Amino acid sequence: VPIAMVAKVLDVGRLRVGYTNCRIRKWEKRKRCYKCLVLGHFAKECTGPDRSSLCHRGGNDDHKAVVCKSSRNKCEEFGIITKLRQAKPSMVEADQRILEERITSVNMTVRCMQINVDGGRVAQDLAEATAKHLGVDVLFICEQYRNKTEEGWFQDRNGRSAVVVLNPNIPILETSLANDLGFRWVTIGDICIYSCYWSPNTDFDRFEDFLSRLEKSIRGATVSVIVAGDFNAKSPVWGNPREDMKGQALVDRTSSLNLTTCNNGDRPTFVRIYRDGRLAQSHIDVTFVSEENSHTVLDWKVLGDYTGSLHQYITFNVMLSQVEPNHYSNGERWAWRKFNQTKLQEFLTSAEDSIIGKDVEAVRKKACLLVVTGYIANLRAICLAARRKYKRCRNNETLGQREIKHLEYKEARKKLKREIKKSKKASWDNLCNQVETDPWGLPYKIVTKKMMGRRAIPGLTLPGRLESIVDTSFPREAITKWPPRFSEQFFPEVNMAEVTEASSKIPLGKAPGPDGIPDM
Repeated sequence: VPIAMVAKVLDVGRLRVGYTNCRIRKWEKRKRCYKCLVLGHFAKECTGPDRSSLCHRGGNDDHKAVVCKSSRNKCEEFGIITKLRQAKPSMVEADQRILEERITSVNMTVRCMQINVDGGRVAQDLAEATAKHLGVDVLFICEQYRNKTEEGWFQDRNGRSAVVVLNPNIPILETSLANDLGFRWVTIGDICIYSCYWSPNTDFDRFEDFLSRLEKSIRGATVSVIVAGDFNAKSPVWGNPREDMKGQALVDRTSSLNLTTCNNGDRPTFVRIYRDGRLAQSHIDVTFVSEENSHTVLDWKVLGDYTGSLHQYITFNVMLSQVEPNHYSNGERWAWRKFNQTKLQEFLTSAEDSIIGKDVEAVRKKACLLVVTGYIANLRAICLAARRKYKRCRNNETLGQREIKHLEYKEARKKLKREIKKSKKASWDNLCNQVETDPWGLPYKIVTKKMMGRRAIPGLTLPGRLESIVDTSFPREAITKWPPRFSEQFFPEVNMAEVTEASSKIPLGKAPGPDGIPDM
């Protein structure tokens, strides 16, 4: 394609080659160091071992990559493309040293949960309570019932997908505006997280437009991304037995963005049970992560807990790195070989207790005790057991037995929902009664949002952020360019010749005006 036509072809997105209509994507050139064979930097910035004489594919030193027939292996720990078992012992030690440096740079594990609540009030309340009970830091909600005004709650333009940062200790560096339809992103640490939802009732053209806008946003990200949501697209890549048009389009987009799928396909994420015992299952809730940081997403799994929705809970852990990897220099540096993580943790814990005086995590979990403990927790276990019995009896028992277990499951679910509503009402009544007895206590702190302290404005320390806020809040008045005053201009005097000429143009019989002079 000629250079002058590249921009136009990228805007169209397709190019006809013979009888084939090909998709066109912009190829992003990836940084690669040909000294240590690591992706992400160039040789002039490299501080790793010298592997320039080795094969880029197999790691051998007796041939080059152009004639190599070895399979390509990627190190799952930090992305070095080599075979360590064929390398020299000194190289293995150097790789182990780099690995230890990278492990020390990871200082936070973020627990995430993903759920589609189907627009249900009980399902959303249960999802929030379950997230707090499991110690979840970030919650991805699709088809939410309603948006909340709490700090850390970020939704898209139509309020269908949201990112909820439950842990106030997680730094929010940047957020997108709420004008994106179908997705919303938040940058925490060195990862940008997306929450997405797209309805299955729209046509394919609108789905393609949604994917194009999402792709444009992801390509503009300066850090690695995690995309979680319900796309209502099916593909064997994330566990579905068949592939539809939306699934094929989503696979093409994620492949062009170097995103890999976290779904393992072991358990379905969507389960519908019909009255005749038929079971409909699919894998439409998907989680993607940047390929170069796929090792940071751990323990991805689908839970079997009762959700109040047709979708299942998905949990996974994300390793956040908030400090730069260690670089060796000639000056003074840390002795990382003497690093003792246990002593550092004890010191930080004692310092936090002496400054704060109270465990913030315990306060954060306290609000969900009425929902997930005691009598309601037992009802939830009973409901889950009845649901399992009903799901497993569809092929082994008669129609009457299946109907009995279906009624038992419906009654257990109805009783659980009723008790959740009663518990919430009792908690609200108790909170209202506290207003009379203790006006400056818990109700006052909840209303004034002083329970957890106010969160800092996201990205306030970024260059130009503070100036932008001040200029928007207090716009500078525009300088008005007034015309020059008449006293500064020169007007020539009127002579008799001009008066005689003007009077000669007055027609005969012209009526004079109020001043006795006819209008000229």
